[in-house]
Amino acid sequence: MTLTATPIPRTLNLSLLGIRDISIIDTPPVNRLPIITEILDWDENEVKMAILKELSRDGQVFYIYNDVKNMKNKVQELKEIVPDFVKMEFIHGQLPPQEIKDKLIRFENGDFDILVASTIIENGIDIPNANTILIENFTGLGLAQIYQLKGRVGRSDRQGYCYLLKTRNATKLGKQKEESLLKVEGIKSGGFQISVEDLKIRGAGEILGDKQHGTIETFGYDLYIKMLNEEIQRQKGEFSEKIENVEIILLDQGFIPENYIQNEEKLNIYRRFATLSSNEELKDLVFEIKDRFGKIPESLKKFILSIKFKLFAQKNKIKRIFEIKNGYKLYFVENCEKEIKNLSKKIKIKKVESLQILGENKKNLNEENFVVIEVLKKEFLEVVKRGEKL
Repeated sequence: MTLTATPIPRTLNLSLLGIRDISIIDTPPVNRLPIITEILDWDENEVKMAILKELSRDGQVFYIYNDVKNMKNKVQELKEIVPDFVKMEFIHGQLPPQEIKDKLIRFENGDFDILVASTIIENGIDIPNANTILIENFTGLGLAQIYQLKGRVGRSDRQGYCYLLKTRNATKLGKQKEESLLKVEGIKSGGFQISVEDLKIRGAGEILGDKQHGTIETFGYDLYIKMLNEEIQRQKGEFSEKIENVEIILLDQGFIPENYIQNEEKLNIYRRFATLSSNEELKDLVFEIKDRFGKIPESLKKFILSIKFKLFAQKNKIKRIFEIKNGYKLYFVENCEKEIKNLSKKIKIKKVESLQILGENKKNLNEENFVVIEVLKKEFLEVVKRGEKL
């Protein structure tokens, strides 16, 4: 069993594929406060103020600098910034284990104020009095690694602060990391969500090999997992075929407004809508969107309604839903006569005087099947009603 706040992409991939089991705990410890995170350009005054702010409340500071060769120079640079009374030490993985242990014990006992360290402290360090961490050149680290480092502070009932410092122009991947970190700020299961973002950026790696890469961004991880799971179920004989190419033709298809969700994140949300397979998944996604972006605008409500129609059509062997001026027309697939007959056996047959839902294949529309279609019509109109109340 592995216990981690942020699984690396390859490990997470194994869990999402079903090769390993996964359980998510999203309840924070009692009195634990979300860590306040800021992304800053490296500046002497900013660094000095962040350090002194923590020291003024008798706290201690982690300063992450993942360049072992130049760490002594960084310590000297920081000493020139802060007042003389501030005591400082450093550790990294190339020091003797006993020296590392001794310095950590001294830091925990409050013998010095600032611990300059490499990423060696990302696991297993629990010092309740250290509640500010500065991470220099954070874009050179993995998202899961940053999140683990961030978790070194705020481990008591005191407010924790994390300052991510930039010393160079961010690359495309660096900008993606910035956006991902800000996106999951303060939400439940943040460690899991940041791991999913890390997976999208870095790829799923190899299951048996040692490479951590991939071409996942070409078509999206969610779609990849959906296709793979369907093929696994198909091989096991558990896959239930459904209509994939459903046409939803509405007078107003709806869309995600630019001022509501922007840029790449909007594409990500569209992709997640496209891979939904149940109303439960849709409900969860809509709740997440409300929580992250606020009240849902009218144009997005109409788009969500079209997704509801798509799920309804896939479930009921309908290949096209066409909106007309005063209602809707639903067209069944040509080979669903058997399914309709099976369903009609469970329903008491009565003659239906009016019919608003039509089928392209007239064989499906004998008097016996009218009742089935009328039942579907009631279900469909209920979907419309729920969509309007969204």
